[in-house]
Amino acid sequence: SWAHTEDLKAAINCYEQAIKINPNFAAAYNNLGLSLMEQGAAELAINSYKQAIKIKPNHAQAYSNLGNALNSQGDKKAAIDSYKQAIKIKPNHADAYNNMGNVFRSQGDATSALASYKKVLEINPAHAGVHNNIGLAHIDEGDAVAAVISYKEAINIDPAYAEAHSNMGMALQIEGELEAAIASYKQAIHLNPSHNGAYNNMGNAQRDKGDLEAALDSYKHAIKINPDSAGAHNNMGNILRDCLLYTSDAAD
Repeated sequence: SWAHTEDLKAAINCYEQAIKINPNFAAAYNNLGLSLMEQGAAELAINSYKQAIKIKPNHAQAYSNLGNALNSQGDKKAAIDSYKQAIKIKPNHADAYNNMGNVFRSQGDATSALASYKKVLEINPAHAGVHNNIGLAHIDEGDAVAAVISYKEAINIDPAYAEAHSNMGMALQIEGELEAAIASYKQAIHLNPSHNGAYNNMGNAQRDKGDLEAALDSYKHAIKINPDSAGAHNNMGNILRDCLLYTSDAAD
C-alpha cells in the first residue's frame, strides 16, 4: 500500500541518517539492508549487510540476512556460505539453518535440506514451519507417508497453519486418500479463504474422485482469487473438454 511504501522510505531515511551520524553503526547497516530488501532493492541490501559485517565481523544476523539476499539474486552457493558463517558465529541460529535448508531444497538436495531442518528442531522442536519444510523435503524424496507425519506435527503445533493443511492434502492425494485430501484442502481454505493453490489442488482431488462438478467449482474459485493461475485454467479446460467428450459419446 501507499502508506507502507511511505513508511519504508521514512525508515530508510532514518537508518541513513543514523549511519551519517555514526558511520560505524553495524546495526543500522543491517536494518537498512532489511528495509532495502523489503523495497526490492536486493543489490543495495547486499552492500548494506556486507558493510555491517565489515564493521562487526561476528554479526551473525547480518550474515544470515546476507544469505537471504544472495539467495533472492540466485547466488545459492554464496547464500549457503553466508548461512554457514552465521551458524559458525552463532551455533543455535535456527533461521540460518532453516533458510539454508530451503536453499538446499531449491537445488534438489533433499538430504542436505533434511539435515539442516533437523538441526532447527534440535534448537526448537516446536517450530511448525520447519516441520512443514521437512514434509516438503520428504515429498521431494518421494516419501508421502513421512511427509504426512511431518505435516501433522506442524498442525499439532499450530492448528491454524493453512499451508501445512494444504500440503498435507497434496501428500494424502499422492497416497490415493482422496476424501482425506479434500478435507485437508477444505481446512486450508477455511483458515485462508484466498488460498488459490488449495482450491486448485482440491479440484484435482475432486476430479480424480469423479466429482467433475465440484472440481469445476474449485477451479473457478482458484481463478477468481488469481486470474493468472495457468494451472487452474488448464485444469478447468481439461474438465470442460472431458464433459464435451462425454456428452458427445452419449449423443452417439
